[in-house]
Amino acid sequence: MQKEIIKTPVGDLVPFYEISDGRQKNRPSVEYFKGGALYSIYLQEQTEIQTPLGKVPAELITFYESGAIKRIFPLYGQLSGFWTEDQEYELATDIEFNLQGEMKKVKPMCLYFYESGQLASITIWPKERLTVHTPYGDITTDLGVEFYESGEIKSVEPVLGSILRLPKSEKFRVEPLIQSSDGVTNWNDGVLYPYYSMAFRMHANDNSLKFEKDGRIAGIRTVPLYKYKKYVEKTRIAI
Repeated sequence: MQKEIIKTPVGDLVPFYEISDGRQKNRPSVEYFKGGALYSIYLQEQTEIQTPLGKVPAELITFYESGAIKRIFPLYGQLSGFWTEDQEYELATDIEFNLQGEMKKVKPMCLYFYESGQLASITIWPKERLTVHTPYGDITTDLGVEFYESGEIKSVEPVLGSILRLPKSEKFRVEPLIQSSDGVTNWNDGVLYPYYSMAFRMHANDNSLKFEKDGRIAGIRTVPLYKYKKYVEKTRIAI
């Protein structure tokens, strides 16, 4: 393949054309919608892109058919026996963004935007942490956060060891919203230990702890308390 420059909605970019460091994926460099608009571009080198959050480094960018940015992957290396997740993580850099009125720094794996430009979700590296405030207490995630287009928290994937304390007035409203793989919840005297062992950890969309725009719980996926305690024992987390 030869080097070429592609005009994109975010500027002129050079798509992948040759292996330079052995971590590039075997995937199309450029993809288009049926109507001819650019769908994705896999870059030869990590390049800073202007986004609604400011400048963000990117190796893969996908677009809406309108040309608006859909997803940005700051890193997109091929993990293998020769290139590990830890090695890929060492290349990750922080971005700064506003979360519930506070400026946060975190290393993202993927930024997903609504077509309007508002942040739809941020997926973070497993070694990273983000904490969100809820009416039930602070919740920390090692996967990421999903947002409503108006900016409120839509869902979050709690890190193992998180605790939700619900007032008695919420019990009858929330209990029917709890989903468990074998029908047994980990509800325990107004305390919930939210954790979903089958969470799809590739992105932070449609997480297991969901909220209404006003912050009330809209849905929970979890595992029975006896299973939860086994997961905790394996990691030696005190609850």
